[in-house]
Amino acid sequence: MLKKLMVSAAMTIGLAVSASAATITNGSFENHAAFSGAFTTLGAGSSSLTGWTIDSGSVDLIGSYWEASKGVNSLDMSGGASGKISTTITDLIIGSRYLLSFDIAANPDGAPETKNLLVDVAGTMNTVAANRSDSTRPSPMNWRTVTLGFTATNASEALSFASDSGTAFGPALDNVHIAAVPLPATLPLALIGFGALGMLRRRKKA
Repeated sequence: MLKKLMVSAAMTIGLAVSASAATITNGSFENHAAFSGAFTTLGAGSSSLTGWTIDSGSVDLIGSYWEASKGVNSLDMSGGASGKISTTITDLIIGSRYLLSFDIAANPDGAPETKNLLVDVAGTMNTVAANRSDSTRPSPMNWRTVTLGFTATNASEALSFASDSGTAFGPALDNVHIAAVPLPATLPLALIGFGALGMLRRRKKA
């Protein structure tokens, strides 16, 4: 019985390791078609941003226009107009809990004062706000990390980000990544311990 519990605990640890393999392609927007200048505008249908689909409106792929949160590039989620991008999170374990994290700031150059980013992950919509007065171009942009939790119901889940600014000055996005929620370090040992205790009790009754 104890051996079976040890195997079960090992399988639980294995699932946790597998869950951590979930991926988001090009989450920091470093892989893209070459461009020159401070930024370039990418419209709906553009294939210039590896791993992402630009579904509507347009976004600005930022180079030197302001400092990125990670690497060199980031996005202004409003190019000429409010934009929407999407991708697919892959290698998920059904039933496992995950944390989606990303960095947000605000284009400080124009209204509105509060710029909303609409985040749809695994079918749940979230609204995250960035304040124009908190950012200064080119720096400091005062990036803020936001983390949203979800439970995978499929091996892959849709993820999208959209600007709700209504202008060409949107929320800024960078450093999108995914991580599995880790199991408590004591859980596998607890499973083994409870199993051993159960065996001792049964032996005493015998």
